[in-house]
Amino acid sequence: MAGKPTSSAAQIGRGADAAWEAVASAIAGIGIGYLLDRWLGTAPWLLLGFMLLGCVAGFRRLLRLAQTANPPPSSAAADDAGSDAERDPQRDPQRDPQRDPEGREP
Repeated sequence: MAGKPTSSAAQIGRGADAAWEAVASAIAGIGIGYLLDRWLGTAPWLLLGFMLLGCVAGFRRLLRLAQTANPPPSSAAADDAGSDAERDPQRDPQRDPQRDPEGREP
């Protein structure tokens, strides 16, 4: 019985899936354009337009996959670490000098 795919195997699978989706989008665009051109007698304009539309859709899908696979660093990671003021009350520039380090009134 096969186990859970490893991280690299899962990434390869997602990449192959995205490549097939990009190719399928272009082929679907070509097919739709060809059929509409035959029906309407506008060859080759609808074929070219739908081919371009299919390629754009496939490329957009690849970009989305790349963004989800490698998300940009967010400010949430910085918030989890906490600021210097949260870790050390002495370094807090907003701290009232009339209060002791524990934040109590004198």
